[in-house]
Amino acid sequence: KLNINFKRFFEETDLFVIELASRKSHFFKGSWLHEAYKDPKYAFEFIDEVITKIACTDEINQFIKEIVEELHPKKIMFVTHVYTEECQHRKALSSEVKHACAQLNVPVFDPVEQFGGQSIIKNYLIQEDIIAHYNFEGNKLLQQYYEKFIFKHFGYRPKFLQKMYKHTYSHWLTYKGLIKSVLQ
Repeated sequence: KLNINFKRFFEETDLFVIELASRKSHFFKGSWLHEAYKDPKYAFEFIDEVITKIACTDEINQFIKEIVEELHPKKIMFVTHVYTEECQHRKALSSEVKHACAQLNVPVFDPVEQFGGQSIIKNYLIQEDIIAHYNFEGNKLLQQYYEKFIFKHFGYRPKFLQKMYKHTYSHWLTYKGLIKSVLQ
């Protein structure tokens, strides 16, 4: 039944928004595992059995190329993760995503650029150990920036931002086979 629903979502989706947030992928018994498994509140008992992989630049480039090929002829854009001066590894990944997407003529939404730089975006983020979330005002602005970006690159204004499916590198690998099987 999942295949039918997934196919329907795929066919009805106007624009795929893919966020590449990290090079890290966590696996447990061959299945993708969210980074939150480390959080004590989830009491994940099998931490020692988790395998963590880190994608290199060539793997990131290949991953982006595969996504674009799999989703063709659908509209697609990539989103980079927010980064600050303290998160230079995210900035490096953002640069790699932009470079790979430029080769494929795929637009990339960089929230740091949209907000006007690292010093400005800090005002719109929740202060947490690992910067990852926007505050209320930041979320409102983010939606406006998305809408303007989508209009600029795709020529239409979404009435509201609906479901935006975000996939990490490993999450995409899980669904890649499903997409192929559903669409055949």
